[in-house]
Amino acid sequence: MPHEKVTVVIPVGPEAAQQQWLPEAIASVKAQTHPAIDIVLIDDMAGLSYQSGITTWHTPWRLGVAAAFNCGVGLVRTRFAFMLGADDTLDPDCIAQCLAAWYAQGAPEEAYIWVGVRYSDDRPERDQFAPCNAAMVTRALWIKTGGFPVETASGAPDAALVSIMIAHPELATALICANRQRTLYNYRVHPDTDTAQRYSWQGII
Repeated sequence: MPHEKVTVVIPVGPEAAQQQWLPEAIASVKAQTHPAIDIVLIDDMAGLSYQSGITTWHTPWRLGVAAAFNCGVGLVRTRFAFMLGADDTLDPDCIAQCLAAWYAQGAPEEAYIWVGVRYSDDRPERDQFAPCNAAMVTRALWIKTGGFPVETASGAPDAALVSIMIAHPELATALICANRQRTLYNYRVHPDTDTAQRYSWQGII
C-alpha cells in the first residue's frame, strides 16, 4: 500500500479535561503503524504552549469542535485528515485500517472513512458501529461539501453531514467503514465532554 500522507487534527478547547488527556491523544497518534505526517492542534482558546514537532493554530475566537475541525482541514496540506478528540485515543492500526478500507473501495477522491467507537463507561453496548465524527476524511470532500454545516454549532455536526451525503449522492461522496469487526477509536466518557456540554444548547434551540 503506498504511503498516503495523513494529518491528524485535534481541536482543543479551554476546558481542563481536554488539556488533561491531550498527551494521551498525541501519544496514540505517534504510536500509529502508519505514521501521520503531522499533528495539527486547533487551539480553540485553550492557550496551549509550544510543542516541538506539532503544528498549532490559534483560533481568533471560540469556534467549537466542529468549526475548529473545519479550519483544521483547511490548514492541512495532505489528502487526508483524521479528526481526533483531545480527550480520546486511537488504536495503533487505526490510520492503516482507514487507508486499507479506502483502497478496497476504489480510492474515491471524496471520502468519509468512519471507524467504530468504544466508550469508556459501563454502558451495555460499549461498541458503536455507526458513521460519526470518529473518521478520516479527504480534503476533496470538505472542499465539495463545506464540511460540517455551520448550522450544527449546537451539536450533532457528524449526523448532519452524513445525512447530507446520504440524501445527495450526486456529491459523489463515499461513506466507508474502516472495520466492522472491531472498534478503532476510544471515546473517553466524562461530564466535561463537548457533547455533554452542548446538551443545554440543543434543548434551548
